[in-house]
Amino acid sequence: MTAPMARTKAARLRLKRQMREGAAETPAQPQAAPEAGTPTDKPDNRPTVEQRKQGSYLRNKPQGAREELWINTTPDCLAALHVSGKLTDAQEQAARDYQTLWERWRGELGVSEGRSCLDMTPVGHDDTDGDARIAGLMRAAARAMGPDGEREVYWTVIRGRWPRNLPALRKALDALRS
Repeated sequence: MTAPMARTKAARLRLKRQMREGAAETPAQPQAAPEAGTPTDKPDNRPTVEQRKQGSYLRNKPQGAREELWINTTPDCLAALHVSGKLTDAQEQAARDYQTLWERWRGELGVSEGRSCLDMTPVGHDDTDGDARIAGLMRAAARAMGPDGEREVYWTVIRGRWPRNLPALRKALDALRS
């Protein structure tokens, strides 16, 4: 508890005495824990207005539940493009398959996203060639998509950004599907 500054020495002494006496008169009361089931137990999971504009949400109130749940059906731009009808089912599936292949390829390369200064695990060189099949699948995918398609797929599917060229993205995803 901080005390306001008094201007004179006598005022400071009076204030100090009042604070000492006030503290002795009212002992500290323990804080009661909130009851279970109060609204402070769980954070509010309702989407904001901005989130509702950017995604699709379903409201669900399970039987016996006190609060309704909000479920985001479009957690990323691929799902939003699919729900809006800009991507077909097969194109979205091709994009999801490419995401999986990309992650496996990055795992084979051993690319680090960054390392803490507190991480003292040894680093070094891996003498293995890795999985040649995954590298071959990535090269085949790059050939099928072409440079423009590969750039658009990387931007949208891997980076999670809205497509800059939707027809090029569709064409590249169709090429991945076949």
